[in-house]
Amino acid sequence: MLYLAFVIITLIWLVFACFTDLKKREVPNWLSYSLILIGLGGRLIYGIILSNSEPFLYGLFGFGVFFIFSNLMYYSKQWGGGDGKLLMGLGAIYGDYDNL
Repeated sequence: MLYLAFVIITLIWLVFACFTDLKKREVPNWLSYSLILIGLGGRLIYGIILSNSEPFLYGLFGFGVFFIFSNLMYYSKQWGGGDGKLLMGLGAIYGDYDNL
């Protein structure tokens, strides 16, 4: 059930990010950072409920992998900062892709 909520939240955030990116040519920082916080916070709460640290650790792992990839793309001037931060948020939410 948590993954369905994550999918719905992600779709809403990405649609809003797409519209603002097309309209203003930038993604607001609050949008990217809130997606990261929702992903890691939701995983932390889920891990506390289950008395298991794996959901949060998977979120951190996904965030870390996409942090490295996003920085490579940003510093090679392929992407903007907002794109990378959104990808980090997706990594935090979907850290363990096998449950999708």
